[in-house]
Amino acid sequence: PEWNELPGNVELELPGGFRIGDAVVAEIDHAFGSNFVNIGDKGEVVGLSDIYRDTHISLQFPKFEQPVSLLCTEVSLEPKSYRIGDVVIRTDDMANGSHGAPASAKGVVVGVTPSIFFSAATLSCKFPDRGKVDVSASDVQREEAYDSDKNPMRRCAANRWGITGEQLDSLGQVVAARFTGEDSNPNVYELVRKWIAPKCRALHVSYALLLNAGGVVCDTFISHAWGESVLQFIADIKDNCPDFQNRVLWTCFAANPQTWPHGNLKSFLGMAPTQSPFSKAIDNCDEFLVVRNTNKNMYLRLWCLAELAFVSSKKSATAVKVVGSMPEGAETVGGRLKNRAECSDPEDKSLLTQIINDAEGLEALITKVAEARPGDVMGLGSQQC
Repeated sequence: PEWNELPGNVELELPGGFRIGDAVVAEIDHAFGSNFVNIGDKGEVVGLSDIYRDTHISLQFPKFEQPVSLLCTEVSLEPKSYRIGDVVIRTDDMANGSHGAPASAKGVVVGVTPSIFFSAATLSCKFPDRGKVDVSASDVQREEAYDSDKNPMRRCAANRWGITGEQLDSLGQVVAARFTGEDSNPNVYELVRKWIAPKCRALHVSYALLLNAGGVVCDTFISHAWGESVLQFIADIKDNCPDFQNRVLWTCFAANPQTWPHGNLKSFLGMAPTQSPFSKAIDNCDEFLVVRNTNKNMYLRLWCLAELAFVSSKKSATAVKVVGSMPEGAETVGGRLKNRAECSDPEDKSLLTQIINDAEGLEALITKVAEARPGDVMGLGSQQC
């Protein structure tokens, strides 16, 4: 077995990827009758919630006699707690018999023994070429999962970050069943925050790779804006794609890892938009599906314009299909939209604006797509109309 192969009984069974016995820290203030959990309070995971078993976990805090239930996103692992499967880097250079691991050696935790007499736990770690070594928890630091070479996102090509039409349809059924009352009919921002991120947080992968270990090759790139209704988004695709169930779809909210810190995600996705997963996925897809919506004009978003620029520069044939409807009275003139479009990241804005301005014929393409009837198809590359 490889040095970083884990025991077969290591499972992520609780919402958010937590395990029974995990030491956690509260991320919110929450009232339970006359008692409160406050931000920073430390507790222990003791099991599933008795009520909300898909989203909540049961926690024991010292100030409470009985366990309490919190949403899995409302707590985080205690920074200096370790568990089986963590990748760690040794920070000292003290030998451990003849099998000591030197400073900077990378290992994986295969056992944790809490210490009664010392402040730090003892970790059994496997290091390359060193076998199993017992080290003090104070002599290692955790390598964050999103930086690890073992993270599936780093080992899978961007054009494999897809979900099938069947999986997207199932997601729609989850949304219809679980998002009720004031939470009904969520947009993509709300879906990511309340469903996708909690599901993916423990493994630090995207929703697509959570569903499809190793990924699946995409055939359809979906260009859309997050301000839309999730249910309408899915309905527009299903109603206009007869082979919907068999499609493999690249859509950013499912393809990209949504739980990574902004800096790590930005570094991973690349500083050059032309080398980003968006561009690479477009290059490898046969169809470019534009899903417009009546809530937001998607072409006031720079990334949506950049996606059109990417597909217009492809050398291979690509069918561009337009579904959904624009908001009533929305601007559709490409030149005006280019001048008004925005994005949240100032660095991205500068780079994307340059790409959009350099793209030949983009203004006409923007207008054509914005004014198209639902179901219209146009060809680019060798399929150019």
